[in-house]
Amino acid sequence: MIWYRTDESIVEADSANDGKHIGYLRSDRAHKYRPCDPSLYDQLQGIVARNDRRVASVEETGALGAGTVFFSDYVPGPKKDASGAERAVPRRRWAIESRLATAECDLVFLDPDNGLETESTPITRAKAPKYVYFEEVQQLYNRGQSVVIYHHLARNGKHSQQIADWQERLLSHVQPEEVLALRFRRGTARAYFIVATSDHADVLAERILALVDSPWNEHFELMS
Repeated sequence: MIWYRTDESIVEADSANDGKHIGYLRSDRAHKYRPCDPSLYDQLQGIVARNDRRVASVEETGALGAGTVFFSDYVPGPKKDASGAERAVPRRRWAIESRLATAECDLVFLDPDNGLETESTPITRAKAPKYVYFEEVQQLYNRGQSVVIYHHLARNGKHSQQIADWQERLLSHVQPEEVLALRFRRGTARAYFIVATSDHADVLAERILALVDSPWNEHFELMS
């Protein structure tokens, strides 16, 4: 799990404040979410009830699995007083460290604030820490790891078309055999892209089908 944590200066400059979204824990919504994974739900509810909403708290509870490896260093912004490609040196050093930390993992989840890179925010920009860059996905994939990427969808255009466009971009930049996608239907529009290696493709496809054939099917849609 690579958290893609952003420091306070970046959070304060962005009005989105996505961390405020804990409505799924309301008592009148528990019947929609808790049956999907009671243990996970109860652990998250406990963290919020204790007013202990930290990345470290999620790690310490084992909510995401006892064997999960976490990389939680803050994503650095561009190098100050530098120009051109030199501005991205801290970010690329961070990416190397994240790969070292997750070297023994078959599956790596990338959890950026916003999602995949956009043309308006190259890796040398101040808001780059809020994005995953294709080169980072490719570096993980090329060493035999499957990758899951969290991505916010935009408000312009149909979600299905946006997802299809991002699948094409991942296919073009990373060059896997296939990119699967799940759309989360609750709250703000978001998608999860699954870039699977040939060694993992069958088992991941089976687990995705199991997910959408479980109580999670009210919230997730497998995109064709």
